[in-house]
Amino acid sequence: MDPRQLVPYVRAVVGEGVASVVSAVVTVAVVLCIPVSVTDAGISTLIQLSVLAGFGLLWAIALLVGRAREVRSLAGAVPVPEPELLAGLSDDRRGNLRRGWIRSAVFTVVAIAASGAGLHAPWLGLMLPLMHAAMTVHVRRMVAWERRHSVVLWRPALSAVGREAARAAPFYTTPRSG
Repeated sequence: MDPRQLVPYVRAVVGEGVASVVSAVVTVAVVLCIPVSVTDAGISTLIQLSVLAGFGLLWAIALLVGRAREVRSLAGAVPVPEPELLAGLSDDRRGNLRRGWIRSAVFTVVAIAASGAGLHAPWLGLMLPLMHAAMTVHVRRMVAWERRHSVVLWRPALSAVGREAARAAPFYTTPRSG
């Protein structure tokens, strides 16, 4: 694995979550300002919020159920042979992190705009930032694991290696400095 393709896992997930939630707030504010006629009202707010809550609950349950797989992944984390190569954030890593954050924000904007303008159901578009927010809370486990083991977790950046390679890649670790 090329060390330039690795990004700090916790920083990447938290950054994507924050980008998604911030872009959702702005997009929902814009979508709600679009006038909708009475005959073209779309799906009722109560139904939208019920579906949103249901998906949020399912996502949270999936995160809890995935705990055993996560523990196996962390137990199999591969130490980076030359950790000094990952000292500090290089321009490549910063670019990979930024691309992940931008991808997350753009995808959120498109999801909310499509559900708001196309389905007249802007609240359904909040599923994506809700999932990112749940994932950000879920990352607390990773932070605790990092602290317990005095390491930093790394994963290949999706923008650098592609979806399948990023999913199949193990976690990598370097000793925590300081």
